[in-house]
Amino acid sequence: MIFVLMNTDSPLKSVLVRVVQQGEGYGRIIKGEGYALTHKASEPLVEFYDYTASAKFGPLGQFVSRYFIETLLERDEGGLCLDGKEPKWNLNAAAMDTIRENLKLFKLTTDYTPEPSIDELFAEDHA
Repeated sequence: MIFVLMNTDSPLKSVLVRVVQQGEGYGRIIKGEGYALTHKASEPLVEFYDYTASAKFGPLGQFVSRYFIETLLERDEGGLCLDGKEPKWNLNAAAMDTIRENLKLFKLTTDYTPEPSIDELFAEDHA
């Protein structure tokens, strides 16, 4: 799933969001071959691209950051700093609310089992 937010009130004016499911490629794109990596975990990844840079970096834009979907859905509100050393790579609360809504819809229509958390793994080993 890919969607683009254009003309946000965030420092990052246009952002492309890409959900990477198990078995799909991600990471560096090798010309003529595709993505360098294959996502093996069941929990989807969410990638963020600076879509304002698509003329220079290709149709997706410039890669900025990647998170597991559950990490982004842990909080119901607030913005997100995608990269602390680049001030424009920040999304305000309104943009993140829209992104979270889309990710929640994705979860409703997709069958996957989230990976257990570290706490859950630890509890199982020491029960």
